[in-house]
Parts: sequence; structure tokens; C-alpha cells
Amino acid sequence: METIRHEYQSDYLKFNFNTKTIPEIQLIELELINVLSDSRGKIRDMCTSILNAGGNRIRPLLTMYSGLLFSPVNRDMIMGAVSVELIHMASLVHDDIIDNSNLRRNKPSVNSMWGNHFAVLCGDYLFSKAFEILSKLKSSKCMDLMVKSIQNMCHGEILQADNKYNWDMDIDTYYQIISKKTGSLIENSCRMGAVISGTEKKYEEAVGGYGLNIGLAFQIIDDILDICGKTNEMGKPKFEDISQGNMTLPMIFFVKKQKIQGSC
Repeated sequence: METIRHEYQSDYLKFNFNTKTIPEIQLIELELINVLSDSRGKIRDMCTSILNAGGNRIRPLLTMYSGLLFSPVNRDMIMGAVSVELIHMASLVHDDIIDNSNLRRNKPSVNSMWGNHFAVLCGDYLFSKAFEILSKLKSSKCMDLMVKSIQNMCHGEILQADNKYNWDMDIDTYYQIISKKTGSLIENSCRMGAVISGTEKKYEEAVGGYGLNIGLAFQIIDDILDICGKTNEMGKPKFEDISQGNMTLPMIFFVKKQKIQGSC
């Protein structure tokens, strides 16, 4: 653990480790380091690179805050949040392979530095660490929620691939794609926090709906930024979706407008 913490360069942990009032983000970050500290060789190098790339940690924070709505923080809540971030990290590694992306958060992607072969294995390793955590949580429903999220991400990715360069794709299909690719994990991250807290089913569903809508909004904003954002702020090149033939909401509206005007 000491070695990987020494290699870790994020600003998150520039605080007093002994304080009892450590913020939630620090709890998550410390456990991420701890969980990945038994990695070795190239896996360790890749995991360190991913940690150092940072990220907003929105998904694990939503897990914790959803749980904190109904109960005090506990170990399962923290570790559940960590498992969510590991799954998210793994999905990004695999996404970059699929999209042949060279940048992630303004830094070289894992696949661009180590190649697709090692990057695939790194993503698999991160998934395995997430499932190791989930298998030890008291509620088996946490495992069910994350399994469902990964299945949905796969279905969403395939649905998107099936509609590449489909200029006639409708808005309903777009929402199906982003609900599965992005919305599902955020929805179930919130649900898991509520499940761990032991709250009632109706409250679990309420925070899940909240999480789903955050996920949809997040993806729509990301799709807009792909067209009008700044590369240095986004941490990735512009027009990636267009160049790969992915129909996003701005493009759907653009094509629709051109059809009305008789341009296509």
C-alpha cells in the first residue's frame, strides 16, 4: 500500500490522514488505493496511471450520499462506493479500446500507453476487484444491482454500435442507449447506497430515479460538449462521436432540421 500511495499524485489526499472528520471523497480515495495496492507489474502501473488521471468520483459519492440520507456512514457504504468507482474505471478502459481513444482526462489513455491487449486485462482486473468487494457486502442485492448495470452497459454499447452512421436514428433509440450506457450505473449507484442503509423500497426507487436522471443529463451535456467544448477542458478530443458515426442528441436534431429544410 505504501508504494502505490507514494506513486499516487492526486490532490485529493493532501490532507491530514489522522483526522476523524475526513471528507467522503478522501475515504473513497484511500480505499481505492488500498484495494489496488496488491496489484503487481504492468497491472500496477496501469492502475496507478488510472488513479493519477483523477476523475470527479460522482458515482461513488452518489452511493455514499444516497446512503447517508437514511443512516450514518458505515464500512459497507464506503466499500460499496469504491466498487462503483472500480466498475466505472473498468468501463472507461474498455470504452477507450472500443473507441480507439488516445486521451482520457487530458492524459494518455491506458490503451495508448500499453496497447489493447494489456488494457483489456486491466479493465478485467478492475472488474474483478469490484466483484471481490461486492461479494463481501452484507446485502447480496448490491451485487445484483452492479451486475445489472454492467449488463445494461454492454447492451447500450451494442445498440450504439448497431446504429453507427444511422442518420435516421430517432430520439427514443438515443435515450435507450444513454439510459443503458450511462444512466444505469448512476441509477444503481444511488440504489446501492439506499440498500446498504436499510431504508424502505420506495426510497430506494426514489433515489434510483434521481440517479437515472442525473445520468441522462450528464450524457446529454457530454454529447453537446463533444461538438462545442474545449479539448483542454474536456480532457479528450472534440468531434469523437461524429467521427465514429455515433448519433447523439445534437446530431439527431441537426439531421432533423436539415430534413425539414430539404438539405438532406
